[in-house]
Amino acid sequence: MTDRFDLESQIMSCWQVTTDLSDVAEAILDGPEMTQDEIANALIGMQKLYDIKFNKLYQQFEQLVNDGKIK
Repeated sequence: MTDRFDLESQIMSCWQVTTDLSDVAEAILDGPEMTQDEIANALIGMQKLYDIKFNKLYQQFEQLVNDGKIK
């Protein structure tokens, strides 16, 4: 059973994208040299991860709307 607190938690989890992007930028700029393939793989992995997270968030939102818990 999903409630608004689950939705809030999922929103906060998705917000992590800003920190993750900062970490990747730092690794590219200040870390050991990364190849273009390594950079691309990191970004593609983040894209897939956040596709999953945002889809989960939207599903929770839809469930709450369908259950009449939010309008």
